[in-house]
Amino acid sequence: MDHTIWLGSENPAGTGSCNANTLNDPSKCKPCTQVTACLNTCELCEVCIGKPDLPPGCVEQVCPPGVQKCGLPGQAPCPLGESCITGCCQDNPQ
Repeated sequence: MDHTIWLGSENPAGTGSCNANTLNDPSKCKPCTQVTACLNTCELCEVCIGKPDLPPGCVEQVCPPGVQKCGLPGQAPCPLGESCITGCCQDNPQ
């Protein structure tokens, strides 16, 4: 992919519309301007777009301290008001 997208894109009903199958559809994955504070380089034990499985040697994905892990089989869904984005629960934008 050679463009940036907003992973939190939603359809008019307010449901998340950006996923691995819609990455190249700008109506579902809205374009955005990359800012350094939001850059995710996808570390070794991190779940990311295009890398949904952990490589050998990683027991679980990496999230910031205190942030719930999500998205892999057996993990709990994110709490109300949060979405699973690249393996970690994040607050939904207001």
